[in-house]
Order: sequence, then structure tokens, then C-alpha cells
Amino acid sequence: MLTTILRDLRTNPPTDIDAEVVLDFPDSRFPDVEATWSADRLGLAGGAEHRHWDWLRKLGSPNYRYVAVTLGTSVEGLMAVARTPRPCRLSAGLQVLYVDFIEVAPWNLPWHPKGMRFSGTGKSLLAAACRASDADGFSGRVALASLPQAEGFYRACGMTEGGTSYGMVYFEYTEAAAQAFRSRVGV
Repeated sequence: MLTTILRDLRTNPPTDIDAEVVLDFPDSRFPDVEATWSADRLGLAGGAEHRHWDWLRKLGSPNYRYVAVTLGTSVEGLMAVARTPRPCRLSAGLQVLYVDFIEVAPWNLPWHPKGMRFSGTGKSLLAAACRASDADGFSGRVALASLPQAEGFYRACGMTEGGTSYGMVYFEYTEAAAQAFRSRVGV
């Protein structure tokens, strides 16, 4: 079992709490995730670019391995990692683990109307992707295409821009950047 630390922002002062990183999250839990997240996702202040996402549409895809951050039975974040590596853009001739979808629970976003519950979920998912990349022999290299609202987050996490992909900014971790990030986050 992998653990990570989330910060509970509902307490004053905020407190650190242990959460679990589930590397092979079962897609059989997606109906519960959507039932919990969908209405809250639609009500986000100012909207969210991913408000149309529906994890149920990803059910049964052999193309993905799913990773989640959980607190007890509550899913705080979810990520779909491609099972097939892609070529690196920043390191010619090498491969990268590609994250196709990554989402934190709506209540963990800074623009949630009731305020954020937990911080650190997105970073924990990225660190888990780096760990999976290590396990797959890609030395922590991870890549993704970012929705515009999340670009600043990926820059702050030390990812490097590498052009565009699917009409969005493409980000990639080099081996060194992935190691530095994982040592800060601790997954």
C-alpha cells in the first residue's frame, strides 16, 4: 500500500492527514465516483473546463490503468494512465508514461464555492505517475496535455512545456525533474 499526505484545509490550522494511493483502482468504482462528483463538478464557481468529463465513459477500456487517491471510502482524485508508452519530446529516443486524464474531486479545487477540503491531491497523483513510470522502466518520465485552467499547476510542479498536443499545452517531466518532484511530494 502506498500512502501520501494531504492537507485538511477544513481545520484551523490545517492539518496533515494520511491518504492512500491506489495504483490499480478498479473501474467498478466509477459509478460511485460519478454519483459523488458529477453534481458538484457542474456547480463549480466560474465553471471548470473538465465539467463534461464522465469517468463512466472510460469504463472497461483496456488502454488505461487507473490510479486514485482515497481517504477511507472517499475518492479524492483519479487518473487514467495510458498502458502504452509514448515517445519523449524532451529526451530524444526515450519513452514516457502518458497521463490521459487526471482529476481531483471538485471539492479539492481552489474555486469550489465552499472552499477546498484537501490540498495535495493533484501532486500526489502526479508523484504516483512518476513512481509508475519508474516501475515501467521510464525513469520517472511522465507527460500530459493540460487543460488551460491547470497549466499553472503543472508549471508549479516542475513540468516542462514541450509544444502542444490535442490543441493544449503539452507538459513533460524529465528524469531529473521527476526525481526532484517525487522527493518533495513523497509518494
